[in-house]
Amino acid sequence: MNKKGMSARQIELKLLGQMFKEHHTWLLRLLASRTGDPEIARDLVQETFLSAQQAVTRLNLNFGSQAYLKRIAVNLASRYRKTELSAIPTPDIEEQAVAGDNSESNVISSSINSALNRLPEQQKEVAKLRFFEKQTFHEVSRRLDISIRTAKRRMEAARNSLKKQLSPINPGRGRKQ
Repeated sequence: MNKKGMSARQIELKLLGQMFKEHHTWLLRLLASRTGDPEIARDLVQETFLSAQQAVTRLNLNFGSQAYLKRIAVNLASRYRKTELSAIPTPDIEEQAVAGDNSESNVISSSINSALNRLPEQQKEVAKLRFFEKQTFHEVSRRLDISIRTAKRRMEAARNSLKKQLSPINPGRGRKQ
């Protein structure tokens, strides 16, 4: 107990309550802009404060609590984004091929799937959002918390990689002769 008759636990709870009052609103806005979903943002704000509660005994959060909370929130949003992106189904182009004995179409479809799966993770994230979710570069940049320029560069790199990987399938296409 301290001079005011409060236990360490009561002090921690009071500190967390103050942090919540001060930082809840801007954290919610930050996470809503990063996730694009207010419900997910509310969940992540709760997780942020739960993480802070677990650390409050180890840290002096009177100084720099906003920066500490922001770091927790950004990490949680990144983790959420990665799991969400890995859950975006990459359409099985092979299944979309016209049914029948069109084996050339099946070879091309499976080659495209393989090429997409071999892209580096950052390029694959942008390609999935652009190709399968039809998002603009602005939407992609907000969702991945990157600049529009970075999103465009990653998309360009993904396209170039896909061209290189797929050029043996159709060597005459897209090349100057």
